[in-house]
Formats: sequence, C-alpha cells, structure tokens
Amino acid sequence: MSKQDLDAAQVDGGFEQMSGEGMIFRLHGPAYLTTFGASLSHEQKQALRAIGVCRTAALGGHVDQCDRCGYRKIAYCSCRNRQ
Repeated sequence: MSKQDLDAAQVDGGFEQMSGEGMIFRLHGPAYLTTFGASLSHEQKQALRAIGVCRTAALGGHVDQCDRCGYRKIAYCSCRNRQ
C-alpha cells in the first residue's frame, strides 16, 4: 500500500466509511509490509492494498441526496474483491 493510496483513502471522510478491517489495514499495513513484506506473495500484497482502500475516495463514489431535506451522504465504491 503506497502513501498515495493511504492519502487518497482519507479524502472526504474515507475513515468514516471504511470497514473495521480496512481501518486496521490502513493504519498498520505500512508497518506490516515493512516487517513482513518480503515474505508475502504478490497476491497477498494486492489483497492488503484492496482492503485498505475499499469503500474510500481512492476508488471513487457518488453522492446520495435526500429529495426532502437535501441531506447528502457520500457512498464510496468497494474494491469488489471477494476472494
């Protein structure tokens, strides 16, 4: 997970939308990669990155708006990784 990915995940309240796992991977992923990255496969590194940015601004999203009161909520896209 690159610094750019991490920064993008924080934009527009990305922290609020991330799953518990996403938050853990986002906060501790860089240190984990520093310590254990050499022993991880390419696929494991990809999964770490996908979980870290899932449902954040890094993957895009859309704005839902209430027709009555105008309340807006950002809905971020998932990584769609189900493996």
